[in-house]
Amino acid sequence: ALGEAYQVLSDPTKRDIYDSFGKSSIS
Repeated sequence: ALGEAYQVLSDPTKRDIYDSFGKSSIS
């Protein structure tokens, strides 16, 4: 999961999606 989050951070588009709903998932 942590490696997946790392990939998302390197992908601006996915990062934007993560910023919408993924913050609670990352925590």
